[in-house]
Amino acid sequence: MFNLKDWSSVIRRCINGIIYPITSQIVYTICTI
Repeated sequence: MFNLKDWSSVIRRCINGIIYPITSQIVYTICTI
C-alpha cells in the first residue's frame, strides 16, 4: 500500500521543480509585453 503523504510530497516536488518555473516564466513574459 502506498502512503498518500509520500505521494503528496512527490507531487509537490514535481510542481516546484517543473510547473512553477514554467508558469513563472509565462507570467514574466506576459508582464513584460
